[in-house]
Amino acid sequence: MKTPPGTAEPTPQQARAALETASTEKKEAEALADALAERARDGDPDVTPAKLAEARQLADFAELRITAAERKLAAAEAADRAARAEQLATDAGQLVAEDDHGPMADAIRRAVEVIGELVDVAQARNHRIRSINYRIRDLDGEFERAGTPGELALRYGVARHPEGLRVTGEPMVTLLSAGELVAAAVRLSTGQDKLTEGELSEAFNGPDATLGRVLKAVPGLAEEWRHSPEEWLEMGRQQQAHALSTRRAPVGVKAPNPAPARPHDVAQGD
Repeated sequence: MKTPPGTAEPTPQQARAALETASTEKKEAEALADALAERARDGDPDVTPAKLAEARQLADFAELRITAAERKLAAAEAADRAARAEQLATDAGQLVAEDDHGPMADAIRRAVEVIGELVDVAQARNHRIRSINYRIRDLDGEFERAGTPGELALRYGVARHPEGLRVTGEPMVTLLSAGELVAAAVRLSTGQDKLTEGELSEAFNGPDATLGRVLKAVPGLAEEWRHSPEEWLEMGRQQQAHALSTRRAPVGVKAPNPAPARPHDVAQGD
């Protein structure tokens, strides 16, 4: 049904309201016709054929108005969908055109630098703790062979612990892996209100796959951290596989030969 010239097309909300009005008018007209018919059956002389016919015509006309309202509603909904789809396509195209990896890449670079520093600090600290523990182990053995087991702990207050190092009267020095510290830092930086534990678990459950996905999505970063052909030739088989899985292998290289690795390759991969 066409809208008369000069009349704006109704919105879906307006069309639904018109349909509701037409439905109400039909119910009222049918009720009037039924009431007149019942009065005629009761012998009411005021009910004439003309009045009854007029009431039924009103009901029939109301049915036509309902059909018209339904058509207008369908047209209004179709026009609304088309307009929203057009706007969505425009917004999506604008997003693609304006998508800038720059700020994200810069933030990742800063994070890589800080995380690298954290890992270096953690590994150096753990190396010192383990070095002291090795010395405790060796000296404990000497005391035991000399017939005074436990002397180092009892007299000098120094003892190894599965989780670190103990000195009598002092808090235990606890070993903390670099991975633990990285995870703790990430959790502190995100907070529960920014990222759920589930989101983090999903990303950290397969960090190599996550890295590969990020580098695929940000080609600039991939090029920045891609290994050179010279580095590739110096890698062991395990290192090459890792480079491939994280999309950091040189352009054009293929997966390493699946043949058993030589001892030289295993040593390099470790």
